[in-house]
Formats: sequence, C-alpha cells, structure tokens
Amino acid sequence: MSSKYHGREQLLNHIQISAVKGSEQAEASRTVTRELPEKETAAQEEAPQVQKNEQQPQVEQNLRPQAEYSVGQTAQVANVTWRVSDAYLTNQLRSNFGTQKRGRFMVVDFTFTNNRDEEVTLEPELHMVLKDRRGREFGTDVDSWEYMPMNLNIFLEPVNPGISKNGRVIYQVPPDAWGFTLKLDDVEFWKEESAVFDLSGMPVRAYTYHP
Repeated sequence: MSSKYHGREQLLNHIQISAVKGSEQAEASRTVTRELPEKETAAQEEAPQVQKNEQQPQVEQNLRPQAEYSVGQTAQVANVTWRVSDAYLTNQLRSNFGTQKRGRFMVVDFTFTNNRDEEVTLEPELHMVLKDRRGREFGTDVDSWEYMPMNLNIFLEPVNPGISKNGRVIYQVPPDAWGFTLKLDDVEFWKEESAVFDLSGMPVRAYTYHP
C-alpha cells in the first residue's frame, strides 16, 4: 500500500513538473513571437531614414555645378577665354579713399580674352554666376565699384576682338554659404557653353585694393 502511494505521488509530481515546464516554454515562445515583430518593425522604420540620409549628399551635389577648373587655370569657352587668377573671402572692403564696408565677400580677379570677330560686353549677372553648395545664386555687390581700381571694373564696357582685359568681381555672400563654384559662359545669348571653376575652400584674408 505504501509503495503504491509513493508511486502515485511521484507520478503526480512528474506531471506537475512537466506542466510547469510546458507553461514556461509556451510563455518563452510567446515572448519571442512578440519581440520579433517589434524588431522587424523597428528595422522597417529605420530603413527609410537611412535611405533618406544616403540620398541627402546626392541632392546637394546636384544643386552644385560640377567644377572642371581651379584658380590659376584657363578655360576656353567657345570663342572667349577665361582665366581666374585669384579668389578669396574677406570680411571687409577698403577703398582707395579710406572708406570701408563690412560683411562677407567673395573677391575674384580674372582675365577675359575676346577671340570672336566682334566686340562683346561683359555683364556679371549674366556671364559670371556664383553659387554655393545649396544651389543659391549670388549677385555682385552693388557698391563694389567703389572698392576696386577703375581699370579692373570692365563691366558694361566693350571688349574688342583679340583683346584681353583684367577684371575683378565682388559678390556679397551670407555667413552660412560655402562650397562655391563660379560658372563663366561664352558671352553669347543663343549658346549655353560654360566653364565651372571650383572656389570651395578659398582662404579668408584682408582685402587687397590693388592686385
């Protein structure tokens, strides 16, 4: 009798232990099942963000023209030639009369050669386009004529065939602008040939009235 009783007791204990283990395994299985969708959902949420971050530099690159030339080089554009001899950023302009203007400016010295059979007239707003890495386009400073030698202010003056002239252009730019490019075109309205100069990384230095 005692032996049968102990046998039944051991059997009941074994059944209880098996039930507990089965319950624990089922709970663990449900926990894993719940965790997997959460991880997969998080991965799905992160994927578009990663893709967006990877595409952002490409968008900025598309807004910035592809530079082909650097400062000191010469570019042949159709029947005209451009050479950017110097370019730098400055925080203050000084005239020959002692007047000053504070701000942030991109100063570009260049040489233009007219190889066409007729005279041409330079207009910086049309033929010398400065952009930053975000694609913003900057015009020349309205007071720039006061801060450069008269012989470098060659805009709106005819350049005869076969003649080379040195010039200067000054752009006012905001503090957050960088990664500049300068597009110089063929000075013809019915063509779209141009050369792009890389002006990124230009130094900041004191303005020089005479080149």
